[in-house]
Amino acid sequence: MYYRPLWLLLPLTVVGAAEDGLANLVYLNDRLVLHPHLNAGTRYDSNVNASPDDPTDEVTVTAGAGVGLVFNWSEATTLTGDVVADLVFSDDPDHRYRNQGSAQLQLMRKTQQSVTSASARFSRSDDPDEQTGERLLVDSWSADVNGDLTGLRHRLSGGLGFRRSDYLESSREFGEDDRDTNTVSLTLGYGLRLESADELTLRIVGDRLMYDQSATNQNSLSASGLVGWRRQVSEAIGLAIEGGVEYRSYEANDVLPAGDVISPTWQVNGNTVTATDKTWSLTLSGGIEDAISGNPALASRAVLAYGHPLNEVWSLTMSGEGYNLQDIESVSAQPKDERWTARGMIGTSYVFRPGLQAQVDVGYEYSDSRLQGAYDRYSANAGVTANF
Repeated sequence: MYYRPLWLLLPLTVVGAAEDGLANLVYLNDRLVLHPHLNAGTRYDSNVNASPDDPTDEVTVTAGAGVGLVFNWSEATTLTGDVVADLVFSDDPDHRYRNQGSAQLQLMRKTQQSVTSASARFSRSDDPDEQTGERLLVDSWSADVNGDLTGLRHRLSGGLGFRRSDYLESSREFGEDDRDTNTVSLTLGYGLRLESADELTLRIVGDRLMYDQSATNQNSLSASGLVGWRRQVSEAIGLAIEGGVEYRSYEANDVLPAGDVISPTWQVNGNTVTATDKTWSLTLSGGIEDAISGNPALASRAVLAYGHPLNEVWSLTMSGEGYNLQDIESVSAQPKDERWTARGMIGTSYVFRPGLQAQVDVGYEYSDSRLQGAYDRYSANAGVTANF
């Protein structure tokens, strides 16, 4: 599962429209626009290993450069892309230099009745790991093809995706390659617009999860059926609710027997944008995930985010998140674990001029595991981004 904490905002690179840059390179009769960009930032983490007993702090400095592009292939088709290369310098002697960055490309075609897109992305980052809390260097690849066809009352959608995670470091509980995975997913959806302008939705989702080292890990196959309801409460407020059941079948390996798990899966989302551009969103979600111990686990998450522009150049952001991962079944007598995690962040950004922006945020995280113990961490990030 892809996860990026809301309070980890920097270093951040944003490629905006041409008028948002300090300068732009324009070619092919204004159809191709390139946005070179630079970023610099620093980060403090009070407990980089998420250790309950021996917290180790770390200070990093990041310098990066990249380029984004927007190519208007036709009136309906647009190609966008972005490449970022970061050099991270740490005061940790074991990880003094880290090469990080990302690359992404998306082709999108929009008409009055349909939207189709194809995208590919690579990233190397050391965000806090979802299962252990540690900062681990991970390579991630993804590719997606999606389509949406909308009529007067009916909407059809579909998507095919691929994900790969490659861990470049060992954690306290896993070897370097223990969790390297490939996931292929398929989604089919249908929406029915009612007279009230509400929309009823039906989605069928399947995925195939495959570990590189299946001798100790269990490959699995899942299928989910979800029914949802969407309403635009007002011009500014939207609400969506979706719930269903997931069936996941685990394959046997040299250590663990085959097994099947049926569990609920759900998501509730509310959001608003006010006339003064204040924004808030609340998302509640849950479903089956692989747990720390290897047992199937039920994950539940609540995320609240708020944004408030103080004036034309200065804005405030806040977020909070609660996460629970609870084993629902013991496989081969492995002890059941349960982890609670809570995070909070407050940040601000200031635009010196179009294309030149500074950001600062501070955050706190507390996590408690029945088997591994509890830890807390403080973080602070600051950085500057320049889009040319």
